[in-house]
This record gives sequence, structure tokens and C-alpha cells, in this order.
Amino acid sequence: MADAQLKQVKKFMSEAIQVSQKDREEHVRPGDPVHDGPPWPYVSDDKIAVRVSRELSTPEESRKQLVARLEAFRYPYEAWRPHGEVSQGVGSFYSHVESSGLLDFLITPPFLWDIRRVWFFRRHHELESEQRFEKKSQYGYPLPFHREMMLAIAGNLARVSKIAEKHQVPTDEFKDYYDESLRQLLKETAVSYPEWRLRTKPVGRIRPRPFGVDSQLDIFDAITKELARRNTKNNKLAYELTALICSPQSCIRTRILEPNPETVRANVRDRRKKSI
Repeated sequence: MADAQLKQVKKFMSEAIQVSQKDREEHVRPGDPVHDGPPWPYVSDDKIAVRVSRELSTPEESRKQLVARLEAFRYPYEAWRPHGEVSQGVGSFYSHVESSGLLDFLITPPFLWDIRRVWFFRRHHELESEQRFEKKSQYGYPLPFHREMMLAIAGNLARVSKIAEKHQVPTDEFKDYYDESLRQLLKETAVSYPEWRLRTKPVGRIRPRPFGVDSQLDIFDAITKELARRNTKNNKLAYELTALICSPQSCIRTRILEPNPETVRANVRDRRKKSI
């Protein structure tokens, strides 16, 4: 029974995403992926997304935060030492990327949008995890409520579609009701399966927390692509910059990157193995 119900959910989710896409396009502000319209990633009434968008603030603020990170860490990176010892490197990451000509690439669009996207989803995941620890959704309701609503809405859409098909009535005849049901289905499914918001993967193919790794790889690829454009290959720098960008804001205080460069390197290596 459960498998059949989930099949109904998957059947209608592609339509729900299309409706959400249309809603999103009505409010998109070109350039910045986090905007003043419906909260990104465009799930209706996403209270966590609203909060994260507010915390993320403006692109200029993100630029300042990135510069602060670049200035806070010595290059090459070494984790904080327990007795206050500091490695004598060649200077900060800021001075290194500035002298290498990479600074403008890092702090301006389109790469700045990639950074804001990573920060948005990391913070969103943190706040959502806090809610899930309480076994409640961001709306304050028990998680089972949203799952049961998800299955009920999908089941109702299936029944309505069957009735319309029986009488040869096009869905346009009840489009407003149908589309609003799809919006609600997307909302409830996003609570039960958060990664629908990230990658819109089929429910049966969702893996635990893949986005953190995917975001690292996206940032790494963008940096290495820029280095290649400059006829430069420096994977060590790419690993360290990726770790610096993908770490939480608290890294400036702790002087510890999480993920660390070695973790990024291992993720890049694992991807290469899987692609063979």
C-alpha cells in the first residue's frame, strides 16, 4: 500500500514542480539566486528559507564575509594548533589570491552566486535539522501530519484525474483547484523529503545528505575551470579555497575548516572513481 501511495506522489510531483517553476518565474530578479520574491528554493511558505534569505542579506554583505574569510586564514591552510602556534606561511589567502589575479573572480558574479547558493543551503539544512530533532516541521506541526497530508493529496489528485478522464473532461476545467492542490503537494512533500527542494530527485533515489558533497564539487569545478582558463593547474589551492568557501561562518572564529581540504580532495577522487 505504501509503495502504491508513493507512486502516486511521484506521478504528480513533476507537475507540481512545473507549477512551482511558473510561480518562481513571476518573481525572479535576474542575477541573484536569493531574491525578494517567494523564498528560494521556491517552496510555498517556506519559513526557514525566509529566515535564511534574511540572514544571507545582500550580495555586498556576502562579498564582505568572503573577504573576511580570505583574510582570516593563512595560506597554505593548516588547522588551528592547540597552543596558539601559527604556521609561518606566505600570508593570508586574500593576499595570495589577489597576487594571483583570482580575487575578482571569487568576489564577483557569477561565482558569487554559487557561493551564496552554497551558504543558503548549508544554513537551511542546519535550521531544518534542528526542527527535525524536535520531530516537528518548520510550521510547528508533527512530521507524520505532513506525510499523511502528502499521501492524501496525491490520492485525491489521482481520484479527481480518474473522474475527469472517465467523463472526458480536460483538467483545464478545474485548473485552479488542480494547481493549488499541486502546490500543497509540493509543500508537504518538501517537508517529508527535503531533498525535493535541492535536486527534485525521485523519492526512491534520495541519498543521505548528498547536497553537501555536490556543492563542494560544484565550487571545486568552478575554481579549477577558472584556473584552467588562466593556463594554471593548482588542485591544492582549489581544494583549500573550496573548503574555505563551503565551511560554516563560524570558521572565522575557530580557524578550522569543515569540510577540510583533504575531505574535498577525497570527494573529488571518489567522483572520479565512480565516473570510470
